Amino acid sequence: MNDDWEVVLRRANIISATEARIAIESEAASLGAKRRTPQDLLTIHRALEQRARRTESKEEYVDADMQFHRAVVAASNNTVLLELFDSFVPRLRQSMVEVLRLSAPLDSETDHGAHLALVEAIATQDSTSAAESSHAHLESLKAALTVHQVGSDTALISPAPCH
Repeated sequence: MNDDWEVVLRRANIISATEARIAIESEAASLGAKRRTPQDLLTIHRALEQRARRTESKEEYVDADMQFHRAVVAASNNTVLLELFDSFVPRLRQSMVEVLRLSAPLDSETDHGAHLALVEAIATQDSTSAAESSHAHLESLKAALTVHQVGSDTALISPAPCH
């Protein structure tokens, strides 16, 4: 039971970090759609391709996913948002790896589609769709993290309200 509590605490922590990511990345996606350069867009496309190929290990997948999201934040050309994102990555990385190990496999087609929608919004400079795509994707991640399977029982983890 003690090990289960450790998992609950780690998940609650990652949920809080995901809530912060929603705020940072949604705004960064909106700004990125407005401010992105051709080089930014190329970097985002390359990161998406790398993300799609990195399925060998949970660690490689998380690293590629973080690189994709970092490229989106970097396209905002807002150094404060990028520094905030970068400050999360070390904490977030290990938590995401652990969550992927403990959770049911991701629906990779749906997940890739969400990332592709974000890229398309940034490419077409649709700042509203970019923010909405980022927000929806991270909210779905948060929802998936909120439900935790312990044996055959399902427990809902309710972090302290941050909204």
